[in-house]
Amino acid sequence: MEALRDTVTLHYPVERLEVLLADYALVALRPVLDVLPPGARGDLIDASPAGRAFAAQVPQRAEDGRLIYLPVSACGERVGVLAVEFAQPPARRPWPS
Repeated sequence: MEALRDTVTLHYPVERLEVLLADYALVALRPVLDVLPPGARGDLIDASPAGRAFAAQVPQRAEDGRLIYLPVSACGERVGVLAVEFAQPPARRPWPS
């Protein structure tokens, strides 16, 4: 995670970077580094921009434009989402077309 953060922050003005992994039931996305309180489910896959990025495997942008969710997969399997928060909304899409 630290190597990924260092690489991304080298090229983009990123304030926060977080990996959210899907739970086994594919109901919610949970942060890798932040510990959620007991009973907290995380971001519901069917009710959040992060969940839409995971389900559709298409980048999603939060309403304010500063937070972007990028799908993460391994060997063709959906794994989770990379949440990237910028200081200012990017003028262009930060991912390739």
